Amino acid sequence: MLTRKRHSWIVVLLTVAVLFVASTTLAMAKTSVKKVVYQGSGKVEVYYKSSVTYEDSVKVTAKDNSNKTYKTVIKSKEGSKIVFQIKSYKSGKTYKVTVNGISSSGDAVTSFKIYSKSSAVKTAKSKSKATSIKNVQSKDDKYNGYGIWRITFTGKYDGETYKYTYLIKQQTGKVMNYSREKV
Repeated sequence: MLTRKRHSWIVVLLTVAVLFVASTTLAMAKTSVKKVVYQGSGKVEVYYKSSVTYEDSVKVTAKDNSNKTYKTVIKSKEGSKIVFQIKSYKSGKTYKVTVNGISSSGDAVTSFKIYSKSSAVKTAKSKSKATSIKNVQSKDDKYNGYGIWRITFTGKYDGETYKYTYLIKQQTGKVMNYSREKV
């Protein structure tokens, strides 16, 4: 039979255990990422679903799909977003990014891909349906705040020569804009 004193101690111990588990669970929580915007030239914006508070020691870790770690530099951090640059990044890779040092809600983890220039050239050529393609040029550029590949070339279509320009989003590989002008 439990005495009143023993019963009180058991209640105290159970309360402490529940509080410990709850605080550990909160500390291990992850911050929800709303979206990632690749701006080109290694620059990345990560937006959270809600505003966060950063610790002084906040840092960003970027690893590619072969688990190679890349150096990053934080450009800005405020409320619901952080902007950083991946140094010596490689296109055609998928990056896993971890933001450590978010004090209120735990670390943020997300992944994104930077499509390669050669993939963008293939996409542009196939979409154009042109033949005799020449003078293919590609440039790492920006369009509406996104990193894009600007692909230009000349080619024949229905016996006429045209200059094609395609803007292909580096993060998704999708065509954002294109034009065709008779030469």
